[in-house]
Amino acid sequence: MTVTRSALNQTKHERRLGPDAGLDGPHWRKPVYSITEFCELYSIARSTLFRWGRGGVAPEIRSLGRRRFITEHARANWHRKHFGDE
Repeated sequence: MTVTRSALNQTKHERRLGPDAGLDGPHWRKPVYSITEFCELYSIARSTLFRWGRGGVAPEIRSLGRRRFITEHARANWHRKHFGDE
């Protein structure tokens, strides 16, 4: 089995469902983003996100145990507030 570069960038869930699952379009969003995933999505450093958080500009960061994440709802609201419609 040959693994393509694009397959390496997919999540385990996306690989398991296969290419016909319809997950590659703009209508599919992750339910939650890790801090790293969010920072990669917006091409910002983690320190920038936490600085924005101290200033009240970052999206709401939630915690579950020791893990921190940003929900899709929080990301979408933050994006609309700062960039307009998606």
